[in-house]
Amino acid sequence: MIKRSALPKGIITKLLGDTKLVRTLAGHFKTQEVVTMQDIRLPEFNKNRRINQQKVLVFDNDNIKYNIILGTNFLSKTGIKLNYSEGNMEWFDCSIPLCPPGGLDSKEFNAMEDMFHI
Repeated sequence: MIKRSALPKGIITKLLGDTKLVRTLAGHFKTQEVVTMQDIRLPEFNKNRRINQQKVLVFDNDNIKYNIILGTNFLSKTGIKLNYSEGNMEWFDCSIPLCPPGGLDSKEFNAMEDMFHI
């Protein structure tokens, strides 16, 4: 999923047949549009490795602080593994921590917990 404000200027979105309601731990939103991202790079893992393309839903919820949210369909397609016992994400021979340095503060944790209960 990608926030509309993070899309490059001039991008034309495609309308979906039906409105989709998406709920994430970061927040929820409705969407009617999709774009296809191409030549995706995840420099945190490897700045040279590319993902050819991925369809992503477009959202407009400014209460969600993230510009892009990668879902389980993307993670499984690319082979990215969440290793909770080690506290990291693994992609081929690269590994990065699951949480940003310092982890979540109590306000972020409570907001995520509230969204989970909703």
